[in-house]
Amino acid sequence: MTSVNLEARLVRLEKNLHAWRWSSAGLLALGTVALISGAGRQEPPADLRVSSITLVAPDGTEVGRWHVEGTTPLLSMQTEGRHVALTLADGSAGLAAGGGGGVVFAGSTNSSAYFNARGRDLLTGVYVGVDEALTASMRAYPANLNVAASLDVPTDGQARLTLNDRETAVVTPPKPKE
Repeated sequence: MTSVNLEARLVRLEKNLHAWRWSSAGLLALGTVALISGAGRQEPPADLRVSSITLVAPDGTEVGRWHVEGTTPLLSMQTEGRHVALTLADGSAGLAAGGGGGVVFAGSTNSSAYFNARGRDLLTGVYVGVDEALTASMRAYPANLNVAASLDVPTDGQARLTLNDRETAVVTPPKPKE
């Protein structure tokens, strides 16, 4: 090989290398612009389908769950002895929350709405509700259910206050109007 032939080949290689550098720089710039402008961004799925979502604390302890049991969707969370749960089932919706001092329930069905609070024994409590006939009711009861007080107000406005002693079977009805 002659030195002229070798020199021509080196000049051609340098030109090709120069062209490759510019092409690479151009592609890198184009990719950067596309990345910054979001052209490479994917949209999130329009529909996410899962049967359960579990929430965990940093230590890995389960603290909440959104799941389906049969056809019943449930949302529950718990931590340090306290809990809350939302349930939709059988034509009803309910919310329960509790801890060391007791538990409360609130819910509705196709025919009624209610609230129930129970003490830490989970037996002593009060109930307030409206039934299908639109009678408003309130009940108070101890754990042994021996004595209970109830107030019912039907749509006719004739309120009834009743005190029940189930041990002695004594019912104290309201006094008639004078």
